[in-house]
Amino acid sequence: MLSLIPVFELDCILFPGEITLSPYRLVAIDVDGTLHTSERTVPPEVPPYLRKLEERGVMVALCTGRRYRVTLPILREVGVRSPMVLHSGALVRNPLDHTTIFRRYLPPDLARTVVAVMKARERHPIMWIDEYDAGIDMVSTRAARETIEEKYLARHGEYVRLVDDLEEFESDRIFAVCSWGDFDELANVGEAVSAALGDKVHYHVAKRIIEENSILEVFEGSVSKWNALSMLAGMHGIPREGIAAIGDNYNDVEMVRKAGLGIAMGNAVPELKAVADYVTVSNDENGLLRALQRFFQ
Repeated sequence: MLSLIPVFELDCILFPGEITLSPYRLVAIDVDGTLHTSERTVPPEVPPYLRKLEERGVMVALCTGRRYRVTLPILREVGVRSPMVLHSGALVRNPLDHTTIFRRYLPPDLARTVVAVMKARERHPIMWIDEYDAGIDMVSTRAARETIEEKYLARHGEYVRLVDDLEEFESDRIFAVCSWGDFDELANVGEAVSAALGDKVHYHVAKRIIEENSILEVFEGSVSKWNALSMLAGMHGIPREGIAAIGDNYNDVEMVRKAGLGIAMGNAVPELKAVADYVTVSNDENGLLRALQRFFQ
């Protein structure tokens, strides 16, 4: 299901301030490994610089695999007001009034197949769902003790709906089905899902550096950060050449490759560095700020 809100109805900033001399009118910034240091903090010099960019007429869009509820406090810390790309492109939301600009759901029949494939390979599937107003972000069965999933569900328990059988769960508001574990094992599961469903779904496996594990996420086939970002840019009359994108992980590869300016963090995976126009230093060396200072004078 696709939901769009026309540009003139968006209650977000119109960027009326000073026009930047940079050719880039939208900068998309990944969160984990890019905006955040390895300690999950934002360098203190970054927020005022990002706010200055917005004042000059540049849209500053956080572009992340995270869900809305946990990204909103980060955006408020940074102090920018542009729409956010969330769930790796399955959702674009206006943080000023919580309205949805764009969303793409995984159809229930496809979600059930993904769950079945994961369970057949002894993975624990969890669904990301769109029930922010009801206080629910994910649906899961109870996880086995001492597993990654059990620890994650325990940390976020108030936003979890527990069910007896995920294959029997009915919802038309599913963003994705995910699972955690070893990178190579999850890649094999992703290939099995792809073999079963083809281009009806899109999956990626991303490394979670701090936790020293990886996450597999399966979305509807058209979902990607780049597709959501280019849609958002088009609504504001910004061409591909006017987009700059900065990231570090596998789900950033397409947007870094296709943006007018693609920047890889020094800590990025090799596949991302290979397609970037520029590689900055790492997230622990203020790589984001140094890249912005280079291209946004």
